[in-house]
Amino acid sequence: MYFFEKVSNSFAAKVSSTLNLDKDREEIIAYGSYNLLQTLWSILALAIFGIIFDTLLSILIIAFTVALLRKFSGGAHATSPNRCTLISVIVLGAFSLLLKYFIPYASITLVILYNVISFIFTFTVLIKLCPVDSPNKPIRKQETRLKFRKVSFRILFFLFFLSVILWVLYLKIHSVLLLTAIASIFTGMLWQSLTMTYAGHLMINKLDIFIQNIKLVKGGKEG
Repeated sequence: MYFFEKVSNSFAAKVSSTLNLDKDREEIIAYGSYNLLQTLWSILALAIFGIIFDTLLSILIIAFTVALLRKFSGGAHATSPNRCTLISVIVLGAFSLLLKYFIPYASITLVILYNVISFIFTFTVLIKLCPVDSPNKPIRKQETRLKFRKVSFRILFFLFFLSVILWVLYLKIHSVLLLTAIASIFTGMLWQSLTMTYAGHLMINKLDIFIQNIKLVKGGKEG
């Protein structure tokens, strides 16, 4: 049993004992607290990378864009939350570094072209594949699939209109930070949609196996 599991199980046991809850409710509390701890750990790991490499804004925007879309559109999974966190830091960190050194020297036309390509690719993938479930959490009900699909498109267009607002602000004040934020949103879209494809699944799987082979991190609960 790993650290977060021990903490969440201990917390759930104490709450259940205090409130006299049954075993099922104790397991629900343990599961919820474990997910919360894992999420906070992932955010902290990404933030540490961003602070060290001066890409905090970019990596967090990419991460939250991915998380927002992924919630309903689905995608490839690592075999454990800890490896998922490490893969996120590696991949999103690499993207944030690319944006750091690319955006200040990129023309507006090039950034717009990148945005358009990212949006079209994401839109196309959502039409063809959304939602992508996992063996551990299959989506069996057709109504649930339709709901997730609709919400995914709403999130996509919300992100698009948010980027339009940021573009309007950028054209007024010409801030590199705003341009980086815009590019980060579309990078998050691009990566999330890629993880929904066969190529994305293959990439995540290869990274997962590589991390397991070098024993860089232990797993945690299978996810």
